[in-house]
Amino acid sequence: MSNNKKLHTEPRKNSLQFSVGTLLEVLTTVAILLGVASIVPTYPNPHHTSVGMWVNPFAACVAIYFWRFRISQTPSRRMRISMFTILVAVTLPFIYWNGALIADWARIPLSKWLGDPLWVYAVPTVSFFALDLRNHPRNRRAFVVASCFELLLAIPAWTVICLLWQGYFNWFQMG
Repeated sequence: MSNNKKLHTEPRKNSLQFSVGTLLEVLTTVAILLGVASIVPTYPNPHHTSVGMWVNPFAACVAIYFWRFRISQTPSRRMRISMFTILVAVTLPFIYWNGALIADWARIPLSKWLGDPLWVYAVPTVSFFALDLRNHPRNRRAFVVASCFELLLAIPAWTVICLLWQGYFNWFQMG
């Protein structure tokens, strides 16, 4: 009986726990994203492109990958999917405010409301469903190697594809 009680009182290993540490990680993530957005702003002027339109979504992707690792350590597949959905919902306003393949507020709404999230979330989402929903989580090294590949090669390649796609559909207006 005491062994059974002991098992229920110990925290689960490798699970995302809502603790002071997790709260500090959330606050640090928010502070970094807001800090990057204020240091490298995206200008709303349609004829003024800025480095912020690339740096801010990339910073969001780095934050998404950090939290994906934390989420992938959660034992329940259903909980991982729920938490990833919350992660996308929480970062979506940041993407809408600070991301733009072409810094042009005159773009048709479909490009802004569909194009930017599709651009930012496609690679992390496909990778999440392909790699992070397995029964056995990847070790830290495998996750870091795959994440670096995705952040440094897959996302830039996807960015080029998205730019060509938006150009093909004439989803932006050049001044």
